[in-house]
Amino acid sequence: MRWLKRIWLKIWKKIISVFFKRQMGIEQLLKKWFDDTRDHLEKHFQQHRQKTELENTVNASISVVQNYLWSILKLLDKNQVDQHILPAMALLRCLYQLTSRITWILMGINDGVRENRVKLLERKSLMDELNLIKQILKIYENDERQNTRDALKEYEMALEAMAEKIEGLKSCGTEILPEPTQILKEVFKGEYGVPNERPGASEIIPIAGWRRLHKTVHPDYLVLNFTIFNSEDGLSYYGDIKENIEDLKYECCVCVHRFLKEVYNFYKFNDFDKIDNDFKKLGNAIVSR
Repeated sequence: MRWLKRIWLKIWKKIISVFFKRQMGIEQLLKKWFDDTRDHLEKHFQQHRQKTELENTVNASISVVQNYLWSILKLLDKNQVDQHILPAMALLRCLYQLTSRITWILMGINDGVRENRVKLLERKSLMDELNLIKQILKIYENDERQNTRDALKEYEMALEAMAEKIEGLKSCGTEILPEPTQILKEVFKGEYGVPNERPGASEIIPIAGWRRLHKTVHPDYLVLNFTIFNSEDGLSYYGDIKENIEDLKYECCVCVHRFLKEVYNFYKFNDFDKIDNDFKKLGNAIVSR
């Protein structure tokens, strides 16, 4: 009887996979999620026209997430002559960082905590920009050409404004934003099963893929080496790497699903279960392949 049960299990998994693929592709699924979210937001702001700084941050992030997401999917488009996996993975790493940070902000237990976390992100952003400007000014400190000096004046003015803003945030008790991996751990903790176990419903990736995606943003010798392939005609310099396209698209869904869950919680939209069910079906299809 065990062999019969195994056969039925394989058949059932295949049915789920084929049905879901026919029903809706990943691109269409993601578009549906954002269309539904936009509809909710439009109705919400018809009743609440005044937006807080926190809401502005959330709303801006939704648009930016969409921008990165559609760019990734275009680079992975199967209808293209060539897919561009390395650039897509670099953008995917940026998408993970953005969605995890905003998700972490929205996970705060109340608006006071959330607003403080926005200030942490603001301070982090200003400090990164400040450090970059300081490096640029250091590099060109002995360059006496007039065009260089004119260009550096803008940097010097920005430096003063940023330093003043950072001091203001410090005086309000704003601390340091946690490291990206720490934010990822908090955001995905308990969400998608236990590491090294096959997912029962829908999930595979988040922190495990961080190192791999990080390499594509900061390409080094290892990345170059990964793009060299042996063939019958000798070495081939392909300029890209081999990855499962559907898995990368699924990672996009992981980012967006986790992000939209907190957006729906924040605005008290009450039908996230529709997105959740879509995501679980997709996860079953991915795992059952």
